[in-house]
Amino acid sequence: MGVLNPIFVASLLVFIGYMANYLFQTKKLPESTLLIIMGILLGPLFSIINVESITKIAPLFSAIAVAIILFEGGLNLDLFQTIKAIPYATLLAIINAFLSIVFTAIISRFFLNWDWIYGILLGSILSGISGPVVISILSGISVDEKTKTTLSVESSITDAFTILLSLAIINSLAFGNVNIHLAVKDIASAYSVGTLLGLVFGIIWISLLRKLKGKFSYMLTLAFLFMIYTVSEELGGSGAITALIFGLVLGNSEEVAKMLKLGRGFEVDNTLKIFHEEITFFIRTFFFVYLGLIFDLKLLSMKFIIISAIISLLLVAARYITSEIVSSIAKIDKKVTSIMTARGLGAAVVATIPFYYGLKNSLSILGFTTAGIILTNLINALLVMIVERSKLEENNSLKKKNNF
Repeated sequence: MGVLNPIFVASLLVFIGYMANYLFQTKKLPESTLLIIMGILLGPLFSIINVESITKIAPLFSAIAVAIILFEGGLNLDLFQTIKAIPYATLLAIINAFLSIVFTAIISRFFLNWDWIYGILLGSILSGISGPVVISILSGISVDEKTKTTLSVESSITDAFTILLSLAIINSLAFGNVNIHLAVKDIASAYSVGTLLGLVFGIIWISLLRKLKGKFSYMLTLAFLFMIYTVSEELGGSGAITALIFGLVLGNSEEVAKMLKLGRGFEVDNTLKIFHEEITFFIRTFFFVYLGLIFDLKLLSMKFIIISAIISLLLVAARYITSEIVSSIAKIDKKVTSIMTARGLGAAVVATIPFYYGLKNSLSILGFTTAGIILTNLINALLVMIVERSKLEENNSLKKKNNF
């Protein structure tokens, strides 16, 4: 079959993304899994889409995706709820990430014979849960407000954690400087500079937006986001953390303006958020389909399938252990916390970056990440059904007891 025109491909991606999202919303079928499978069908299986033409623009798309994902994460966070929930949410994210990295690194070392650093990299890429999946689950099941807030905050910060940690390791490998002490120092420095710039640029932009109110305010904000992302990277900061803090400041501009006595802040209206969701929708569709497009079918072997399954099950185990530890401390719903296992867009974006740098094991990292996203989403869907049934049985049991 002939290769499709790039404009037609872009249009096709929108329709594919819409159908996957529709099935996710109505039938709870994992959106990312459907998109990845679609990418495999369109690329390596039937060669309908020219992968090389898309690969050329993918590095640029990666930087844009990182900025937009983290900006949205900050934009949707409530400042005061975040402050209250962030200790437990951070504890969830850190323990889950640590266990995921340890388990994945051990499997990579002893089953794949990789150097430890590459196993740690794969573990870092797969260390964060998927925000959109978490939020969708929370809106569809009965859960207390504290659990909902804590998991929502965790899902918002986990992409930042995954992306920043993975990028630090990738940069160390790419530039031949795998020094743990220096890497930690660089991360701390990048975080500090990125946070400061995000705050400063956020406050400046709040003041400017009050004067620039109009129909192009979102496009100006998006352009400014990409500018400060680049400036932060050039100054040795983390563009990703700058985008996250910039989004947090803008999403809570009223509160920030009051605290700093700047007068009335710029209110982020629904139009801006809806348009941003549309942009995020296209980027999410692109990356999941792209993962399928560049998936190497030569990787498919019994060993690959078994190891992918083991890693995915260990990621689920890591989440279960994390929920056992944190739920008792934070007094949140253990069952609901334990089923949040799906990996998503953060992993998809970061997994493609070692491929651009030509790092060792990059195709395998891409393959195991793709398999991990597919399997953890399928497991997540199954666990949701089990927990929902369990909660229904508990409610029915309580009703029977009350009747007697």
